[in-house]
Amino acid sequence: MAPKLQPLLVSQEARSASPSQRALAGLEVVILSGLLVSAFWWGLHEIKDHLRTSPNLVSLYPLLALGLIVTLLPPLMYLTLMDTFGVLHPLWPPHYIFIARQCLRTLRNNSLKVTAKEL
Repeated sequence: MAPKLQPLLVSQEARSASPSQRALAGLEVVILSGLLVSAFWWGLHEIKDHLRTSPNLVSLYPLLALGLIVTLLPPLMYLTLMDTFGVLHPLWPPHYIFIARQCLRTLRNNSLKVTAKEL
């Protein structure tokens, strides 16, 4: 028996976005991704600077990488599936949280396997 697949968005009115709104949202995703990668880069260098005095900080590298993946996945999924998300703006925190919850819930419910048909 196949598991029930959860759609990413169900409302049709949220999908109608003008080309200028999509371009703005795409620019927001690029800015957000750049900010997240910059924060990750800064965190890596801060850990490296303090590694001599506290060698146990090495254990933060995997946590930092996992945090980057979890926070960067929703904007990248938004960028690749803009038609599905419509007029949402990923730089606005409520919209980012909505996109992140939908993406992570869909990944969790589908055993981390998501195709465009399931979204």
